[in-house]
Amino acid sequence: MFGGEPGPAATANNESWDNSSWTELANLSTARGRSGSGGTSTAAFCASGTTNTGPTVTTATEEWNFESTLGAGAWSSGGNINTARGHAAAMGIQTAGLIAGGAGPPGASKLNNSEEYDGSSWTEGDNMVTTRKNCAGCGTQTAGLIFGGYDPSARNIETFTYDGTNWAEVADLNAARHNLCGAG
Repeated sequence: MFGGEPGPAATANNESWDNSSWTELANLSTARGRSGSGGTSTAAFCASGTTNTGPTVTTATEEWNFESTLGAGAWSSGGNINTARGHAAAMGIQTAGLIAGGAGPPGASKLNNSEEYDGSSWTEGDNMVTTRKNCAGCGTQTAGLIFGGYDPSARNIETFTYDGTNWAEVADLNAARHNLCGAG
């Protein structure tokens, strides 16, 4: 678990769960909340999000690498995303990530574009069927799922799949919701 907003400001904290307790690990370089992330406990990415300066949205990506034999990890700079955003859904792994939707700077429109990460740079993917923020994402860069969210002025029930090339709408959620989480 890293980043987030435990109070009025974003945090850079990074913690790991070992099935019985939380342990503090090396912090993100930039405190941020509402970011998109994916990966594993040993190799993850944290992309975009809102920072404490403004608040503004950032294009920065950080990569987490944990070396189990040393029992230590560190964050390093990754490739910047093309469109700064917060409130986006993300999924995948550090070398094959996906971020989609979200919203630009405060007051900006919601987004429908997606970007794919190869571990060093982000490239534009296909646009989602509709704009979306505060949605959840799960899956991989070639088998992704985004559901729920806020579009453009109400909670919604729509679910979309991404096959690495195209977005398609599939079965709806049973109830409209936003600010939800997805994993897997």
